[in-house]
Amino acid sequence: MSLNKKHLTIMVAIAAIESLTHFGVIAADSPHFFRATEYFLGWREDLPSVGAVRPLLPFLTTTLAPLIGISMSYAVINAILYPISGIICYKLTQRLTKNPLVSLISSVMFLTSVAMIAFGASAYYMGLTIFSEFLVALLALDVWRSKLNALFRGIISGILALSGEATLPYILFGGILTLQRRKYGEAMTYLVFSTLPPLLVPTLLGCNLLQFYLKLNIGYAKSIGYLDLAHWFDPFTRIKFLAAGTSLLMLTGLIIGFLVDKDEDRAKTFYIMFGLTFLAWLTWVPSERRHVYIFYPSISWMSGIGVCWLCETLNQKPILNKLSFKQWLIILLALNALLSNLLAAQWYVGGYLHPLGPIPGLSLPPF
Repeated sequence: MSLNKKHLTIMVAIAAIESLTHFGVIAADSPHFFRATEYFLGWREDLPSVGAVRPLLPFLTTTLAPLIGISMSYAVINAILYPISGIICYKLTQRLTKNPLVSLISSVMFLTSVAMIAFGASAYYMGLTIFSEFLVALLALDVWRSKLNALFRGIISGILALSGEATLPYILFGGILTLQRRKYGEAMTYLVFSTLPPLLVPTLLGCNLLQFYLKLNIGYAKSIGYLDLAHWFDPFTRIKFLAAGTSLLMLTGLIIGFLVDKDEDRAKTFYIMFGLTFLAWLTWVPSERRHVYIFYPSISWMSGIGVCWLCETLNQKPILNKLSFKQWLIILLALNALLSNLLAAQWYVGGYLHPLGPIPGLSLPPF
């Protein structure tokens, strides 16, 4: 299905505004990735473990870093990927729902979600990882078509997995979808070539993946007092982070969409997609709301279904029907974007993220 030009304009405009007003933010552990770039440039001899496990963006920044500086190269690449991620979100939703309007709603909510606003154009690894999640999920839908197709998509997905381990649930999603079609050769081809890079490359770069997980997850949880089952699996904590890291509208739309959507094939796809990302999320300590970015491809499209249904229902109620469906949609998306920007600004003002420019709550490029 083709991409609606008006929808494309809306997505690019929103992405440009959000990326330019939240550009180049430096997270607490961004310097680890900066040192990884220095390693790939030959400027230092030691490679931080995060640079070995997530080497794709540090490696890509070597093309720009000598010209514009390391931190700026991260921000520029992520800012370029910001609208592209929104477009892929649109295409993924369009494939699953066959509805251009739901696709637009899904993309707009994603582009104005809290974690995307705060980190999407930052000097950090997350912008590329979120882009990679969406692209891997979209590629996964057609792995079954042929072994050559599975090989190609497996190689691409394996390379993208080097951006961050949050892509792995979507690789498994592709494997399961293909196995469901009894395409066993295609599934094995895809899974082998998509999992080899994230397993072999860190090892070749001298990183023990098990030690990495134990140190950055288990060890970190212990150091902050979160290494107990009561906190780790506390449903209130998990739901709070999910709402605060995505958005209230996205979470509301997700619940409504799941309840009202009657399409059995979509329901099965959602079970696999969301189930894999939920299990992956449970393996990580619930310490920060930004970690919910792993859910974006699995929930954005279902949230779009729910918000579309919500606006249709509001338009049919007495008194509330004085506003049209379109007006309700604009109001809800605009209020959601405003709230998400305010929550992202709190991250900046709170000191965890270090923005550029003199305006509190924003981060503006210096050029």
